[in-house]
Amino acid sequence: MQPGQITPRLVEARLQEALDDSPVVLIHGPRQSGKTTLAQHVGSRRGYAYFNLDDDVTRAAAEVDPIGFVADLHHFRDKDGYEVDLVIERGGRKLAGVEVKAAATVTEADFRGLRKLSSAAGSRWAAGVVLYDGETSASFGSDLYALPISALWES
Repeated sequence: MQPGQITPRLVEARLQEALDDSPVVLIHGPRQSGKTTLAQHVGSRRGYAYFNLDDDVTRAAAEVDPIGFVADLHHFRDKDGYEVDLVIERGGRKLAGVEVKAAATVTEADFRGLRKLSSAAGSRWAAGVVLYDGETSASFGSDLYALPISALWES
């Protein structure tokens, strides 16, 4: 075995299957049996972050805002050039998209990337929003909205 290689784990396929079904999986076993290494190895291939809750700061962040702690932020761009500025993934399941436009108006074309992401996400899709420099909130179809960017700091 080459340096830096991990020992193959028979349970890895079961872990992959469990992660396909659930965003949280418990790995238990005796000390020093490779649980953390396995979690980091499988998780890194899936783009997951690894957190050790033995760290006081990390544990406090998870306790104060558990939902925010597991939210992931991404950018979407496909081979055809469709883009979404910000993709928020909640708990490894639901996705929401955010586009930010400097224009004072918003059109159907501004939702191009969000519609493509919605289609790709399927049942994982929650909603999409275009934040823009206008004054009116509007619906642009099922789970798609235009909101003035000023709504972020005005009550």
